Amino acid sequence: MHAFVTTAATWEWAWTTSALSSNLIFIFWIFLVGGIASWHISALRWKMLTAVLASLVLMLSLKFYNQLEPAKLTITYFDVGQGDAALLNTPTGRNILVDVGIWSLGYNSGRSTILPHLKAIGVEKIDAVILSHPHADHIGGFVDLIEEFPIDVIYNSGYKYDSNLYQNYLELAVKKEIPVVPLTSGDTLAIDPALLMLILGPDGNIYNSDPNEHSVIVEVIYGETEFLFTGDAGDHQEKRVLSQYGDLLDTDVLKVGHHGSRTSSSLGFLHQTTPDVAIISLAERNRFRHPHREAVNRLGQTDAELLFTSLEKAIILESDGGSIKRIHW
Repeated sequence: MHAFVTTAATWEWAWTTSALSSNLIFIFWIFLVGGIASWHISALRWKMLTAVLASLVLMLSLKFYNQLEPAKLTITYFDVGQGDAALLNTPTGRNILVDVGIWSLGYNSGRSTILPHLKAIGVEKIDAVILSHPHADHIGGFVDLIEEFPIDVIYNSGYKYDSNLYQNYLELAVKKEIPVVPLTSGDTLAIDPALLMLILGPDGNIYNSDPNEHSVIVEVIYGETEFLFTGDAGDHQEKRVLSQYGDLLDTDVLKVGHHGSRTSSSLGFLHQTTPDVAIISLAERNRFRHPHREAVNRLGQTDAELLFTSLEKAIILESDGGSIKRIHW
């Protein structure tokens, strides 16, 4: 991965130069005018003018500092019970959802969890929704979201699935004239120019009757920081991705596959991804008994900090392109 980033940095569009900041020019003129004025005004007035000039310089300096501060990528891993949902607020202001949680007779994560958060932070449009696969615990909140927000594009795994919920979301997308684009291994997404988004799965040439093994796997790279989303991928897809991409799998934050099931998070995959943080999205005391003890034991053999949405609730991480910190709320 670092070799790729180093190569990318040599591309002619990878670096830009800018003219001298207008703020600095303005500060220069403030001092110039102030210096000239000091020859013609009394000492008392000069002290007052100095105080005003100092205040202006301080305000402009703070503004200039804020402009120099790196833009942030913020990722929120929602607590949506026994499901997956994450929101990426990108450095240039895009909003990307990776899965949208669960729908059941007693709970709709779109209405109960995701919508309130989007409205609270002032989101007006969703630039992209990535649905890893068509199970209800990953696409369940979509119906409410599509009715509340304009959505530019929907990406999915292209897996044909026979469920009323899945068909309903496809029909709503057609009705709202939202393009639905299937993804396959090797694709890249250009949603935000500050991000590199690599699609590592599914492999469109391989068929498996289990939709989990056709999950969209996406690596999100911002500067020197990397986040891996695996949907419900199991060990079959992990082995394929491992053999095909190798070093590209090195990541800082891993969204653990399939809620920590026994058939995900194989040792080979974990040793290659080497995450600093591993996040398992699941409900407490769920009927699947996730996370499985074997998966937790394998994760324990890594240096990753293990976080559970059921215990932490929303997990918010922020990257400036060089480092990642957790935002506690």
